[in-house]
Amino acid sequence: MKYYFLLFCSILFLILAIALVFFLWGFTNSWLGKLLLLSMLGFFIYLPVKFLLIYCKVNQNQNIVEVSRLFSKKAYDLNDLISWKERNSYRGSFREISMTFPNEKLNLMDHADRDRIADLHHYLRTHYNDKMI
Repeated sequence: MKYYFLLFCSILFLILAIALVFFLWGFTNSWLGKLLLLSMLGFFIYLPVKFLLIYCKVNQNQNIVEVSRLFSKKAYDLNDLISWKERNSYRGSFREISMTFPNEKLNLMDHADRDRIADLHHYLRTHYNDKMI
């Protein structure tokens, strides 16, 4: 439910940004003003896409962690975990967990699924404390 609301707000934000650029385009006669409007539009396209790509859901069942992202779902086995670390970012309001597996690195931030990532952090802290960097 939260994802659909985020998707709806992102699409609405993009439509409003395009309308704003279209409205201001007629008032700008210089090439520098039009370049600034296009760069503003590029930023307004980048911002919702960035938020949608960061959004994830985490399901944990003992040693299996399933991460659902925008259009993908992948399961990770914690027995294959090489190392993990956590850090607080954005002035301590968000926790980021970075886990290294043999083939890839997984970064999770708890702004979308705060409770389950906190449970995952507790599980990693109690069962895989020796692999913490």
